Amino acid sequence: MLIEAASLDPENITKCIIYGEFICNACYDYSERDILGDWKVFGATMEVKKDNIETLVKLAEAGFAVPKRTNNPNHVKIYPNEKFSELARNANMDVPDSKGTNESLAKIIERNKDDMKRGLIEGLVITIYQEKEGSRLIKWKGAQEYQPHAHTKFLKANDLVQNSGAHQEVKKAFCEVSEVITDTSENELVKKIETKKANHGNPEEKKKTKGKQLSNIDKDIILLGIPHSQKKFDSIEVYQKRGEKALEEYSETLIQEVKEHLASEKSDFEGIDDEATVGFITSKVKSMIKNQLKVSDTNLVN
Repeated sequence: MLIEAASLDPENITKCIIYGEFICNACYDYSERDILGDWKVFGATMEVKKDNIETLVKLAEAGFAVPKRTNNPNHVKIYPNEKFSELARNANMDVPDSKGTNESLAKIIERNKDDMKRGLIEGLVITIYQEKEGSRLIKWKGAQEYQPHAHTKFLKANDLVQNSGAHQEVKKAFCEVSEVITDTSENELVKKIETKKANHGNPEEKKKTKGKQLSNIDKDIILLGIPHSQKKFDSIEVYQKRGEKALEEYSETLIQEVKEHLASEKSDFEGIDDEATVGFITSKVKSMIKNQLKVSDTNLVN
């Protein structure tokens, strides 16, 4: 269908891969919304024999969102837009709900701000078009994710924007995102996180952490980063069925993901591979997996 829609040469295409979001964990309200196990398609990648410029031009002329060039001359990336979504639906594939089409990001934020404040948008996949580069993809995490470092930097950026000569629409967009970050009174998921933090005691005021010492905020990032990182994998029951070796590999991979989560949240953190840091992460990951396996065994018995 894609070949026909853009009048492409089928002999030039050696491979086509459709990608999307597979909702495999019981996170947020996926079960209540009856979308657990769904696969939401939002893009494709093709491999071509000849230089990809001709293919990219044909796809763009047919209405698809593509870059004007790629690093690999034999790869073609197709990003989400109305044209691609329509084609996917015609092929009986499920696609994410659209939050806006052919309008500014500021307008999309304005229209969806209330849902963002309530934590009802897990994330956005945004296709942006620029005359020089063509289309490109941006992924934006929802307001319910624990991102203290990103939030702090954004609020500082907002102060700079509000005191600059930026366009009023840009200022308004930054102001509305700042409101999403600071006003969490309607965000039940953030409230749960704050309750967990309170149960562990009041964290110290955020400060730069060097070397081997972990501050309370570092520990919070790690503890909340474990379930965050688990969302990238199958549920614990899947690895349990595969046996001990699969569980061990899952544990080691999860430890690495949590380390990367800490590093991304605190770019000024040094000593990510220090014995104390790795020991704390390893201990907490294994403890959480152990507790989850107990719950799984209990559910199996029941």
